[in-house]
Amino acid sequence: MRGGHEMHGEEEPRAGRRGRKRDPSLSERVLTAAVELYAEAGWSAFSFEAIARAANVGKPAVYRRWSSREELLGQALAQLSWPIAADKGGLRADLVDWAARMMLWWKTPAGAAYLRWLVDLRYEVDLGAPYDSIVQGRATALDDVLVRAEARGEIVADFDHVLLLEMVNGAVFSRALATPWLDVTESYAARYAARCVDLALATVTPSTSGRLTRRS
Repeated sequence: MRGGHEMHGEEEPRAGRRGRKRDPSLSERVLTAAVELYAEAGWSAFSFEAIARAANVGKPAVYRRWSSREELLGQALAQLSWPIAADKGGLRADLVDWAARMMLWWKTPAGAAYLRWLVDLRYEVDLGAPYDSIVQGRATALDDVLVRAEARGEIVADFDHVLLLEMVNGAVFSRALATPWLDVTESYAARYAARCVDLALATVTPSTSGRLTRRS
């Protein structure tokens, strides 16, 4: 306590000097709390006061760092950690790994916050400002899979890989979110992801060079 006001742990006084020292972890705690609060309660409950309470920091510290709740939400969502597929040595294995990770991710606060944000964009125009920065992480994760597949010679230049990825992600998204009571374990996600990937890959055929092309 200092001067009758609680410090909330985010800042400490500097010895022998006026002012306070910034806590480098404060922004991270606020952004994490923002994602969790938005995922659970939505935009109507998304306020600096509520976020400060959830992050256990002083409200003035939040006001000093972000000028609006739109800015805070945009920065929080732009820092979401998207699943990235490990290099498993082949397109199918990479896709299965990525799809399984995505299925588990949709069940996390980050996945719920992203889904809620997509819905809110239909009604809150201002929330669309950071759209590119928010979806960039997902695009990068998908590109990694395709770049490796092209380097291995597994897909040709005109292969409709966007549709393939949408088919896979759409399936795991639907199973994870449309059945909220489902307990998605790592083993379940891996099995279901493998089925989705195999079905999606069945829409393409090997060319004479052994690469994947569109089914005619």
